[in-house]
Amino acid sequence: MQKSNNKFKENINLDILKRLNYIYDTIISKEKTLEYSKKINRLINHYKKLEVKTEIKDPWSESTILLITYADSISKGISGKSLNNFGTFYNKYLKKFINSIHFLPFFPSSGDGGFSVKNHFEVDETYGTWDDIKELSKNANIMTDLVLNHASSEGQWYKNFLKEKRPGKNYFYIVDKDYDCSKVVRPRDHNLLSEIKFLNEKKFLWCTFSHHQIDLNFKNPEVLLEFINLILTFASYGIKIFRLDAVAFIWKKSGTTCLNLTQTHEIIKLLNY
Repeated sequence: MQKSNNKFKENINLDILKRLNYIYDTIISKEKTLEYSKKINRLINHYKKLEVKTEIKDPWSESTILLITYADSISKGISGKSLNNFGTFYNKYLKKFINSIHFLPFFPSSGDGGFSVKNHFEVDETYGTWDDIKELSKNANIMTDLVLNHASSEGQWYKNFLKEKRPGKNYFYIVDKDYDCSKVVRPRDHNLLSEIKFLNEKKFLWCTFSHHQIDLNFKNPEVLLEFINLILTFASYGIKIFRLDAVAFIWKKSGTTCLNLTQTHEIIKLLNY
């Protein structure tokens, strides 16, 4: 059994490396790619020790009944934090009928119904804390949105990006005036590019959804690593199901639709590990 498990892990490690080589083929060296594959494996091994144990056997099947809600839906006229109040309400009225809860974004946000995320790793303190999520996960399958494509211009990542500080350095997608955006497909009609002065040069931020939601740069493997860390962090707090928000837009290439490109599919397969 031990040999079988080791072989399985070895195959996954090789598959991760293969996918990274494909995604970053012309962007970083093979040595760097190997380094990132090792970082991913270290993250996975670290978070396995922090996995939340629950009595729920099947997180996703044909018998799943899913409730979709905002984190503050049980709050008006009630004292206490809304996530804690929701847990009390769920256990009393819903637990017999609903086994899964999809909370729409509960992170600090600057707008767009929570999808303009300022800090992907925090629970908005007006809703509660990660302890509330962990407590809820003992009685229900918790689902959340992984807001992959963009982050708020009011968040620390963007502030650090402008100062070339970490985390945030090279995290956002910028192009110059020669970039061919003529075939880009997106569900908005505002100007796609937002002009900024960056390192004393005129550059353009890529803004698929609004000029306050800046697209992240997945051509920087640090961004991919950040989101793998984020998924594992969420899992350590009991979250079992993820909706990949706006994932179709995460990879850009000049002269294309920038929608559902092959690198996007490879990234999704990587996230499945």
